[in-house]
Amino acid sequence: MFPSVCALPSPTSARVGGAQQLTGHWEFSHSIGVAGRDWSRCRYGSTQGSSNVTCSEEMVMNCQSKLGKKRHVIAALATAVVVTNAAGNSLLRVGMQATGEVVSANPADYVKGLLNSWSVAGIMVLAAWFFLQLLLLSWADLTYVLSVTSVSYILTALIGVFLLSEEVSVAHWCGMVLIATGVMIVGRTKPLTSGAAERL
Repeated sequence: MFPSVCALPSPTSARVGGAQQLTGHWEFSHSIGVAGRDWSRCRYGSTQGSSNVTCSEEMVMNCQSKLGKKRHVIAALATAVVVTNAAGNSLLRVGMQATGEVVSANPADYVKGLLNSWSVAGIMVLAAWFFLQLLLLSWADLTYVLSVTSVSYILTALIGVFLLSEEVSVAHWCGMVLIATGVMIVGRTKPLTSGAAERL
């Protein structure tokens, strides 16, 4: 899980830190600490400043539900991006294997490869990957998206070994382990840092 902030509905004004009347919005932060400790806090923000206050049980439950749904959306989109990326490129590989090596200045040779049924399927899957990538980028930062979806390299290696009969060296597998470790680390961070109060 990762630190998240979401905006909660509130009256147009609230009394925080004394008798002063403020206009703004409530924000709720929820995170899992390094030691696994679960902590939450609320903050009332306005143009006149902000104050940390105690969350009501209803506020916490509403915001946790909202954050949970958005986490699921991001996870589902990231999974779809990884699968379509690996599958599309693998289909292209099969199609170009059937076509043979292409070293030519004649465009017809490349068109022949593209018209292979496997290549057509790969292009269609990669088109779906492109639109899923756009959707994911609308929900999360570029640095988060590219880091998390790099797990597609691992899936591609597995497809290469078990379905395409490719050989993967020990050094290659060591690189896959490093990628997996990086993905797990990035997966615990906040996916959206810009406009976090409104989105996550």
